[in-house]
Amino acid sequence: MLYVSVYTWNWKTGILDRLMVDTGMEVAGWVMVPGDWLSTRTGNLWNRYVALKDMRSENDALRARVAALGAALADAGEKCARVDRLERLLGFVAPSS
Repeated sequence: MLYVSVYTWNWKTGILDRLMVDTGMEVAGWVMVPGDWLSTRTGNLWNRYVALKDMRSENDALRARVAALGAALADAGEKCARVDRLERLLGFVAPSS
């Protein structure tokens, strides 16, 4: 009976509706704002961790590739120097075009 009375009184006056709208949003904001802040920070931290984890493995792969390319470049340099020495020893003259 009390519920019906309060419902009818609110239906006629609208006081409880306005009170809930005015205070309910404030209370919800007090709860939602810190939760949203925490969710954003946690999400950002997680995304950065995952990105850094992937970056670490990518960096390792790139370092290995740089080392392999450096070794290949050193080999090519040595071969070029050997060819130059052989050309001088054999007196090779490149034909002019």
